[in-house]
Amino acid sequence: MQNSLWHAASALEKAADLAKESKDYQEMESLYMSCAEMYLEEGRPQNAAQVVSRGGTALSEVNPDAATTLHSNAIKWIAESEKDHMFPEIYRQAILHAVKSKRWADAVNLELQFAVSSYSTRGYSTMCK
Repeated sequence: MQNSLWHAASALEKAADLAKESKDYQEMESLYMSCAEMYLEEGRPQNAAQVVSRGGTALSEVNPDAATTLHSNAIKWIAESEKDHMFPEIYRQAILHAVKSKRWADAVNLELQFAVSSYSTRGYSTMCK
């Protein structure tokens, strides 16, 4: 009614949280992706990345393949926004998921991307953590 994708995305994010509480994981994945797409249309790739990263973390145990897809979308969107150095927690969550699901090649690739991102902005302490 307000003709605002931002408000619609916020509502979908709340709906995804409710789906998470009710353990409807398939619906939760769909809602997080729809929410992220709305944030992207609104020109907010960082918000989209944060939303799908939270969704990936929530799905990590129950659906590792879907979680991998969500985490990779999050990394892609923050890298495209060229503000990836501001979101180290998204990298950390993606790396943690890759390690837990024993996707070693993905974990190494993500670590290298994170190192390049941190190094390019002289975020040495972030890189060392």
